[in-house]
Amino acid sequence: MSAGYSKLESTTIHRIVDESVDTVTGGKIVVEADIARKDLSPLVQGHEVNGIPLCTPSVYADIALTLGTYLANKYRPADPEKTVDVSSMDISKALILREDAPQQLLQAHGDVGWETKSVALRFMSFDSKGKLQEHARCVVRLCDGTSRQKQLQAKAKEVKDKMARLRSGVSDFSTARFNRAMVYRAIRPLARFHDDYRAIDEIILNSNTLEASTKLSFGTVKRGGSFHTHPAIIDSLTQGCGFTMNCNDSTDLDKEVFMNHGWGSFQIFQDLDFDKTYTTYTQMKQG
Repeated sequence: MSAGYSKLESTTIHRIVDESVDTVTGGKIVVEADIARKDLSPLVQGHEVNGIPLCTPSVYADIALTLGTYLANKYRPADPEKTVDVSSMDISKALILREDAPQQLLQAHGDVGWETKSVALRFMSFDSKGKLQEHARCVVRLCDGTSRQKQLQAKAKEVKDKMARLRSGVSDFSTARFNRAMVYRAIRPLARFHDDYRAIDEIILNSNTLEASTKLSFGTVKRGGSFHTHPAIIDSLTQGCGFTMNCNDSTDLDKEVFMNHGWGSFQIFQDLDFDKTYTTYTQMKQG
C-alpha cells in the first residue's frame, strides 16, 4: 500500500465502518456519513419537489469520486488507471432528511474487484426499524482517461460550432435565451432549487432539436467543506438536461415531467474551479 494516499474523510464521508480490502483481489468497504450534520444537511436538500427536499444524485457522485480516488491511490498506486468513472448511476428511492432528526446515517457499501478495476457501490440508509434500505447504486470504474479525453477534445470544434449556432439563433427566434431568474422560474413548477444549487447564468435552448448551451458560475455556492467535487457543481453540469426536457415548447408540465434518475457515465478530467465560468452543451435523444 502507498503512503501517499489521503485519509478517507470529507464532508460527504465521515468515517470508515469497514475496510477489508487487499491489493490483489479486492474486498469490501463501507463508509458512512451523518446527513443531519450541519455541514452536510443543506447539500442533501438540493431539490425541493412538492415541498419535500430531496437528495440529488450529485451527493452520491461525490462520495463515489472520493472513494474511487482513495482506493486507487491506497491499494493500486502504480496502476495507470487513475480516472474515476462514476457509471451506471441508478436512483431507486428518494433520500429525505427527517425533520429535526439528531442523526441520520447514510452508508455506501462497496464491493471492490481489482480484476475488473471497479467498485460496485450501493447507497443505503436505515429505516424506522433500523433495517438498511437502498436508495441508489452505481459502479465506480478506474480507467485511463487519456484516450477518452482525446476523443472529446477532437470533437471540441464541432461542439463549439453547435453552441455558436444556438447563440446566433436567438436573433431569428429559432432558439430562446433564458437568464438565471428565468431559468429557475421556468423550472419552479417541477422543483425548487436550493440557493447553493443555482449555478446557471444562462441557457440557450432549441426546442426542436432539444439542444441547449448553458453558462455556469458558482458565486452563489457556499464555500467551505472538503469534497472531490462539490455536489452543487456536479448537479449544475446536469441541470441543462432537465431544463431541455421540461422547458421546451412541446412539454406540458401538467401532463408529464422528466426526472434525473441517474446516468450511464460521468468523468471529470481536471479539478473544477469555483472562480471560473463554464459552458456546457447538451443534446437530448431518445434512449
